[in-house]
Amino acid sequence: MSFAWHVECGSLVLATDPVKLKMVLKNLIGNAMKFTDQGLVAVWVRGARNGIEFRVADTGIGISPESCESIFEPFHQGNGSLADRGGGVGLGLYIVRRLLGILGGTIAVESEVGRGSTFCVWLPVDSRQTGDQGQLPPLLVPVMVNGEPHPGSSAAPANGYGR
Repeated sequence: MSFAWHVECGSLVLATDPVKLKMVLKNLIGNAMKFTDQGLVAVWVRGARNGIEFRVADTGIGISPESCESIFEPFHQGNGSLADRGGGVGLGLYIVRRLLGILGGTIAVESEVGRGSTFCVWLPVDSRQTGDQGQLPPLLVPVMVNGEPHPGSSAAPANGYGR
């Protein structure tokens, strides 16, 4: 399996709870990796609609159209074969949706069985933008791989984020 990370958000300021955001992304990326035996898991971060959009896409087993909304309900695991793949009790995506509600964000999913899934998370940004003032740093998105900073991410996690 291959993993790709793309950051295209310039100088937007994301004013959010980093612990909750980490939980959301860790769950989505973990699920993508769990349900993708071969192919690609990719994460995109970009500015979108007065917010920041995180997309987690995979080429894994996919989710049926009937299950795309119900996977956010507690104790739902998509279909019987999902429970066999990685365990869990079906609370991860329910918790993700609840956390995003607290953060003022949203989540949506597009999926096709046998072709993979894309989860799209939107979070509001601080209304300030750096413009030419240069007072605010660009969004840093640290990525840790095997306990080490990923070469394509920011140099060091801020306040323990990403550890």
